[in-house]
Amino acid sequence: MTRAILVLPVVLLTGTLVIPPDVLAQSEFYLDVNVSRSLRIYAVHEDVTDQEVLGTRTWWISLRNYEMTTLVGPELEIKTVHKPDLIRFYPSPTRTTQDGEYYVLTWKFDQTPVRGQNGVSVLFSEYELFRLGANITRSVNPTVVTSQRVRLTCETRITSSSDLEGVSVDMRFPETDEAASVPKVVYPMPSVEEPNRRSWWASNVRRGVPYTFRVELDVLNKVFPSSMMYKPYVYMKPVDKSPKRGRTYSYQGVSVQDGILGTVTWRVDGLHYWAWRHEEAREIILESISTWPAGEPSSGNTLQTNRSKACLGRDSLPQAGLTPAGHMADKLSQARDRTPWRSIGDERLFVPSGFLRRPPRVLRRSGFVPLV
Repeated sequence: MTRAILVLPVVLLTGTLVIPPDVLAQSEFYLDVNVSRSLRIYAVHEDVTDQEVLGTRTWWISLRNYEMTTLVGPELEIKTVHKPDLIRFYPSPTRTTQDGEYYVLTWKFDQTPVRGQNGVSVLFSEYELFRLGANITRSVNPTVVTSQRVRLTCETRITSSSDLEGVSVDMRFPETDEAASVPKVVYPMPSVEEPNRRSWWASNVRRGVPYTFRVELDVLNKVFPSSMMYKPYVYMKPVDKSPKRGRTYSYQGVSVQDGILGTVTWRVDGLHYWAWRHEEAREIILESISTWPAGEPSSGNTLQTNRSKACLGRDSLPQAGLTPAGHMADKLSQARDRTPWRSIGDERLFVPSGFLRRPPRVLRRSGFVPLV
């Protein structure tokens, strides 16, 4: 153990993996830290093509426990030059202080169960112009439900313009006032299975190869004999190739430097083996639709639908000559009083699946074969 203590300063300075010999056999037990920086858009149409779009920047900062016991009192610190009142955090910081030009924000969590995670989402309000880097579609059949019961298929597909580390896909089909659904066929085998939700992780996504994810639902039309429209929520996150990674033993926690946000530090008491990564990604969200009569916004969605239409007109573009292309970011993401879509359930729409703090019931990364 003396040797381990002596090499710790070198580990912290260089980020090189140093494994103390007396715990070498325990390296399969570790704490996983992910700092995921994304640019996000809300798609207006079902087809999103690879072109320049306007979106907002987000982060998902998480700690997952792959040790054998529950972690007690993990703490997250973000040290940034950006004023906190211009940023949205979910959940809100436990404490905020100022250190010279830096703002220090701290979150204190009660515990992290085995295979569970804690995390914080960070959202900037400013818009950025960026290249989407993929063609993405959502197709729903039938588009209008006219019978009391129907087998409805929701399929989403991504064709990336470059090789990717992977793509995360989340599809949700919550019960609404208009519809109730039960999944019957899911392809490919999902990485996460929860009630009214299926998710996938496809690794090593190849450029130009279409990857398809499909769920067939038995849908009950609760407003029959009226027709209704029902489209599941789809969240897609292409992750760029070669994220930064590191591994180290430390009593002091682990820090990850983000060139925009600042220094991100997770701390847990005691000596732990930490594995961290910093990744770049894009997020594309196709919002849920549940409405009747078919084609009309439901009462719960009317407010947000009207606001979206107001934001997406050509006159609202900040640059002359830039067309909306059907998938300009929804400006509602910067409204502090944002009303969540009723059909999404009990989580706010701006928090994607990765922002959930509860561990999924089933979590596995399985082999994936692209469906062409």
